[in-house]
Amino acid sequence: MPRPPLEVGKYGKISTSETNGVYTSRARLRFFNGMVRQISATGADEKKSTAALKRKITATLQSAGSEITALSPIRELAELWYADKREEGLAPNTVERHRQILDTYILKAIGGLPVREATTGKLDRLVKEVSRRNGPGTAKLVKSVLAGMMGLATRYDALEHNPVDNVQTPKQPRPNVRALSPEQYAELRAIAVEKLRPATREERRARAGDDGRRMGGANRSGTLLDVMDFLIATGVRPAEALALTWEKVTLDAEVPFVQIDSTVVRLRGQGLIIQPRTKTGDTRLLALPEHAISMLNRRRPALIEGSRLVFTSVRGTLIDPATMRKIWRDVFRETEYSWVTQKTLRKTVATALSWAQNPGFAATQLGHTSDAMTRRFYIERSRLPHDARMVLDAFADPTLLIGSD
Repeated sequence: MPRPPLEVGKYGKISTSETNGVYTSRARLRFFNGMVRQISATGADEKKSTAALKRKITATLQSAGSEITALSPIRELAELWYADKREEGLAPNTVERHRQILDTYILKAIGGLPVREATTGKLDRLVKEVSRRNGPGTAKLVKSVLAGMMGLATRYDALEHNPVDNVQTPKQPRPNVRALSPEQYAELRAIAVEKLRPATREERRARAGDDGRRMGGANRSGTLLDVMDFLIATGVRPAEALALTWEKVTLDAEVPFVQIDSTVVRLRGQGLIIQPRTKTGDTRLLALPEHAISMLNRRRPALIEGSRLVFTSVRGTLIDPATMRKIWRDVFRETEYSWVTQKTLRKTVATALSWAQNPGFAATQLGHTSDAMTRRFYIERSRLPHDARMVLDAFADPTLLIGSD
């Protein structure tokens, strides 16, 4: 019975022989043009010669016309896919997020496997494990990156089909959206005013355990208060507020407004930068309510020389959104509003605008392309009963009742 032919890009059984203490491993390899020839490599023992042969086969296949083969480690596929993403002109923080997903969740788990072992079952288990440990949102990102990687593998004929096609998408439960009422926001702000007021000498001494050398300064930053007021006045993302520069603020127009078109991000090797929005329609012109106008007019004279930023650190530099989140947690920890985050203010704006107008009006304010996301994640369900009395009262007309005279 004739020996079945090798598949393209595959090698046959490895045999090893020893001569004068040198081990030689050999195997037949079928190239992409269909030709078969023997490949060999040597080593100090059988294990090392076999490993050297496998490395040589991989290098030979790659140099024969395919950057990725079924034998290539998933790590090499990931780097090739990532290099392509970097050239697509995506926003820097999007590219950085892809890198984080690769390093944190994918390469650690399956980076050493050959591409041909990236089966639907293995990838499905990986996505489920990420969902269990890190939540369905992160698992969806992992699945998306895996789908792109394996799609690239199919284009190189390293795989016959994309194994991610049948990986189950993690289900995200519908969130229970909570928003603040105007009265609750006033209480929230009052807590912040108290927590951020300048500390007295007695308070600083008590905080330092009566050690005068550790008392520190009296002033605490009031920037958080102004950021709070700006967020509740506009519904923008906190990182968008921190990226705002004075040339994007127009207070002398008939309708004062701000232009929102950038965000603050931290990139590996670069630190904090202002990143312009890249998608069409991402620029928003938002009219300002009176309390935001007053706050901005108060901040402008205090502008630190040389800084274009509306909200700055004490040195006039960008504020890290992570730092602002930490300050927020410190202020509201152990209060009745410990559940409130900066994003809650965005949900509060969306809820108020939706109840007053409609979800589409709220979506435009928030910068969403449709109101589907706004409805699902940002608008609290009304606490009032649905009032259809004006319409349904018409059915009480006696002339419409069956059997009436």
